Amino acid sequence: MSSKKFFWTDGLESILRRCYRTARNRNELIQNLTNLQRVTGFPRFAITSRASALGIARIKKQSWTYTELSRLRELAGTCGRTVLAQRLGRSEYSVKAALKRLALSARVTEGYSRSDLVELLGASAVSVRRWEQMRWLVFGPYGRASEACVRRFLRMHPDQYQLSFVNDAWFKGLMFESYNSLHPGQHERNSSSFSIQASWPNSSDASRRHKTIVLTKNIGSDAGQAERGAQ
Repeated sequence: MSSKKFFWTDGLESILRRCYRTARNRNELIQNLTNLQRVTGFPRFAITSRASALGIARIKKQSWTYTELSRLRELAGTCGRTVLAQRLGRSEYSVKAALKRLALSARVTEGYSRSDLVELLGASAVSVRRWEQMRWLVFGPYGRASEACVRRFLRMHPDQYQLSFVNDAWFKGLMFESYNSLHPGQHERNSSSFSIQASWPNSSDASRRHKTIVLTKNIGSDAGQAERGAQ
């Protein structure tokens, strides 16, 4: 079936040209043509055939601006190529080419993978899977749990892990903002006292009682103390 069977006015051809001219990438072009198809009632092949006849079937590649490249560098590693393309208004192919040209990776590094938590918490892979099944840990589409999710787990379920097995610097940095603000070496020179609110299950009933875990480390002494305050 030929597109000649469909009546193209000067106005429709002008709209068709605008669809190609304003599209910054393939996704936008597809959306523009879909809108035109909805308005005219023409099938897609009739629209693309007319575009070919008018010599506008190919869209011109749009160069990356400095701002776009800076934004790409900032976002790379926080989300996949599909999301990057959506946020930057580019096609996935364009994003892939730009990442390769800049020697960047779209591999998501934000948050923690299951294997990361096994190593950082000193726990088994079986335990991490169980926490996930209990919905205590929630892993996103890229298989990573956010810092907020991990922090909530550590606060709400202290009976599920042993502090002696946990990576000390990572734990303090995640749970205590003041720890991250110290200058290098200050962690060792100063005595450190931190407290967190934890929810401990009461075996006698279904309620929970809150205790404050105070971690105290005195540099120069042979051992640290862990004090738990009562209700």
